[in-house]
Amino acid sequence: MNSPPRSRNGQGELGVYPALSTSQVVESLRVTADTDQNDQSGVRMAAVREIVKTRPVPDEGPGRLLKTAMMENSLVSGISGLVLVAGASGLDTWLGVNVWVLVGAGVGLIAFGAVLIWWSRSSKWLRLGGRIAVVGDTAWVVGAVLLIAFTDVLTGSGEVALAGVTVIVAGFATAQWIGLRRLDEAG
Repeated sequence: MNSPPRSRNGQGELGVYPALSTSQVVESLRVTADTDQNDQSGVRMAAVREIVKTRPVPDEGPGRLLKTAMMENSLVSGISGLVLVAGASGLDTWLGVNVWVLVGAGVGLIAFGAVLIWWSRSSKWLRLGGRIAVVGDTAWVVGAVLLIAFTDVLTGSGEVALAGVTVIVAGFATAQWIGLRRLDEAG
């Protein structure tokens, strides 16, 4: 059997190293079965050898950027939420926002951060969670720009603070979007 095809990062189409495609494993089993039809244990052993050689490499591959961006986003969201909840009574006059709006936003950010952690650690939910995170972060950016540009709700300090946070959120949205594209391109 020829050596398995590898992608640019040294992984094959299944995202494992050393990489074997599904068709290569099936072909290997078929050839082994054809050469020794009477030896069923030989066929089983060949299958075990092929499976053992294809062990997954944790935290590598095309999903790495998406996972990292989502984890960092969850950290910043959680810390920001804690600051808003804990400091709402002092931040309200400085930012120009009602205490309960700050507490609500803080609780929402803490919940968003917790969900991001869960999505980023789940291979089943990574893609969907990444898409939802990009949509949510993009909505935050659009909403913040509209709030700053077309309302008088915030103080000058509030506008500067929101603009700074919005730049960070836009960075997360961009990194997560690029991570999703890489994951989708890899299959």
